[in-house]
Amino acid sequence: MLDDDHRCRSGKQCVNRTPEAAAATTKPDTLCSACVDEIQDCRDRLGAATDALKLFIGIKVQGVGVKVSASKTPPAPINIAAHDLITEIDVLMFRVGNLLVRDLIKQPLTKVKYWSAEFEQLRVWDGVDWALQIRHLYRRALALTGFERSWQRRHAPCRDCSLPCLGQMSGSEVVQCSNCGTCMSDVEYQNYCVELVKGK
Repeated sequence: MLDDDHRCRSGKQCVNRTPEAAAATTKPDTLCSACVDEIQDCRDRLGAATDALKLFIGIKVQGVGVKVSASKTPPAPINIAAHDLITEIDVLMFRVGNLLVRDLIKQPLTKVKYWSAEFEQLRVWDGVDWALQIRHLYRRALALTGFERSWQRRHAPCRDCSLPCLGQMSGSEVVQCSNCGTCMSDVEYQNYCVELVKGK
């Protein structure tokens, strides 16, 4: 049995988790390749998520927005949670720089002052901690703006790896396995379920 050092540090959030635990990793104390890819995608989309947050609280984003005539109605109060999240994302992106996630997770432990919504903290984090923070803040931004797409699990096991990891993003017509990456259409999934029932 593998020890925790050789399990993806995403834990329950691991993209390739099995029913027992997070995915196995060849190197200790790191992330699995599927989580690295997912967090890189979060990092690539974080700028757009930040722009959405700014629009959400009424900050004009360059090249976006509408011109409105002056009004005597006072502006709506600013959403402090969104404002604080924008600041957290800005601080995070400053710390991470232009590193790709696959390079970021190799960074050693360092002591840094990190500002969060509550207060400035002294944290001792390595690159994996920063990578996990990217995913965490990205998901918070999506949840706050209402753009979050939920993962809808399917009950049948995957036809290739036999694990109960099939699901689809809300609005998607593709059912996929979060463990091995197998994809099928909704119709193919329904036919597969019929075959499973007939086989019993």
